[in-house]
Amino acid sequence: MISHKTSNSVGDEFKSLWQATSTQLEIDSFEDNLDCDILIIGAGFTGLSAALHLSELEQDVVVVDAVEPGYGASGRNGGQVIPGLKLYPEEVRKQLGDEKGNAVINATNGSADLVFDLIKKYQIQLQRSLGNLTILNEELDKLKGDIKAIKSRNSQYRIENEQLRKKIKELENKIEALL
Repeated sequence: MISHKTSNSVGDEFKSLWQATSTQLEIDSFEDNLDCDILIIGAGFTGLSAALHLSELEQDVVVVDAVEPGYGASGRNGGQVIPGLKLYPEEVRKQLGDEKGNAVINATNGSADLVFDLIKKYQIQLQRSLGNLTILNEELDKLKGDIKAIKSRNSQYRIENEQLRKKIKELENKIEALL
């Protein structure tokens, strides 16, 4: 990995796995030729994934970045792995046709599996949090509580309604008796 050293570089206590384990050469500019099979510009998710998969194919790969891996948008996603597209599948198929649309949809749906397979393959230690499940479980518990409250209110409503009907009937009977 070759990066341009900036004042934005992080301290040792905040180094990522990549920073802690990769061989980095920090330079101000290129003056000599690089000798490699493939040069990748940009060390975000796409660039690093390309480098990893190409190196698995025994290609000599060099990745360069203006700052450091994940410095841009790739490093600011909160670590979430949520496969999905902005468009609904029907819209993707409409825009790309069935064959290409289905290929994009299937690749997207399998993207989380790819990430977790790489984590397992390379035995990457990480803090995995199923935050969405926590949120969904909290929402589910709230809805269950709401259902209990509604049932309780309905039960109370039925009792009150029955009492009112009795009073109405009593008043109707009294009115009828007076006539």
